[in-house]
Amino acid sequence: MQLDLALFLRLSRTLEGTTAEAQVALDDHAAVLSALDRFLLSINERSELLRPREAAPTEAAIKVELEESHEIPPIPEEETPAPAAEEELPPQIWTRQHDLLYEDVLWLFRVGDNEGALISLGRLLAVASDTQELQRFLEINENKLVNLYERILGSFRLPLQVSDDGVGDRYFIRPQDALSLLRIGKDCENLDQLIERSPMTRMQTLALVHRLHSEGLLAVQTGDAQQNVN
Repeated sequence: MQLDLALFLRLSRTLEGTTAEAQVALDDHAAVLSALDRFLLSINERSELLRPREAAPTEAAIKVELEESHEIPPIPEEETPAPAAEEELPPQIWTRQHDLLYEDVLWLFRVGDNEGALISLGRLLAVASDTQELQRFLEINENKLVNLYERILGSFRLPLQVSDDGVGDRYFIRPQDALSLLRIGKDCENLDQLIERSPMTRMQTLALVHRLHSEGLLAVQTGDAQQNVN
């Protein structure tokens, strides 16, 4: 059975009740930080998505088949979650900003802009990786997305070349992760090794590798010719 995940996400948030949402709305500091984060994303990253897009799907486009999940039970409205232990971090909440990025991912895949869709997915992974909604989406579609990354980046078993220049003045939502991946990549023979040694999940690693590849900081060397890395 297929399910529009955007609808699934909205239904999930409805079942969770409005307590968490009201608390966030009343937290002035969280509101200011959220607005600043959206502004930085718009100024530094959104321009990449404004390039002309194809009006119809291409043959290279993947079809993300979504299946209904029966593993996430609804939360009764009367139920009050038990207080978390002091050492535990509060669960990450899916926000409107996440929803917009997610809808962007689906729309770009729908029109056949795989590169643009992976750029938006990378941003979503950087800001919402711990949300239940995104984890469920990746659980359903991870294998298809990994195959797409390999078609775009090249075989994960081919030699890997990494730049020594760092990230420079390029904007990354989590620059420390980009620098860490470049450092680890210098000691790896190929992407398979980099994925294995990365402290991040496979999808987070591939999304960041895709961004580094697009910036010319990392490349897979093909059998015919070597790709230049600045």
